[in-house]
Amino acid sequence: MGALMENTLLIVGTDTGCGKTTVAATLARALKKAGADVGVMKPFASGVDVAQMQPMDDAAILQLAAGLEEPYDWVTPERFQAPMAPANAAPLEGRTVDLEKVRAAIRNYVGKHAVTLIEGIGGVAVPLTQSVLFSDFFREFSFPALVVARSALGTINHTVLTVEHLRSRGIPVMGVIFNRIQQGPLDLAEEVGPPLAARLCGIENFGLFPFVNPGSHLTAQAWVDALPIKCEAIQKLVERIMRK
Repeated sequence: MGALMENTLLIVGTDTGCGKTTVAATLARALKKAGADVGVMKPFASGVDVAQMQPMDDAAILQLAAGLEEPYDWVTPERFQAPMAPANAAPLEGRTVDLEKVRAAIRNYVGKHAVTLIEGIGGVAVPLTQSVLFSDFFREFSFPALVVARSALGTINHTVLTVEHLRSRGIPVMGVIFNRIQQGPLDLAEEVGPPLAARLCGIENFGLFPFVNPGSHLTAQAWVDALPIKCEAIQKLVERIMRK
């Protein structure tokens, strides 16, 4: 499993809506601009059109950022219409979550590109089935995880809990990046919270990721083109990944 681990990064979040897709898309875009052959996956997705990838779906944004046009089943093998955890969404469609299908899809996809970014769903303890959490499923792969956390008040608790949970499952943590969810100058909590959170966890702090407007008024291409690929946090990540 070593070769997979070295070339694959699992991008997880402290909770839903913390900015995983924005960070993952920006990193994919920056790696591509740096000359890397980068692949992207979001193995589980909910709240989506299960039949066809839509332009502003997370999977579509990731593909666009990486400059790819790959089959929906490659990128997101398990998807659900209801915007909730797979464990709850699947029964609404009269089916169960096929973990073996996802497992096979990941193994088949990783290695197609020099670098693969895999985006998680929700937080690290989101239930995929009635008995298997996201972290339970990914522990077998040993992919290093990049934690995306909010920069705002409360991030110390959220970040520490997330990192401790990942470690309890044996998932190595590469570091953390703190996503700004509001515009304007940093408040005191944003200045002191993220560094302390990273220090308490004993992990690398890649820094602050600037606020990105959700972009509902933009086309997918325009939104991707405007991603802050030159920001210091992303450039640190690119340097770390390209150094391997």
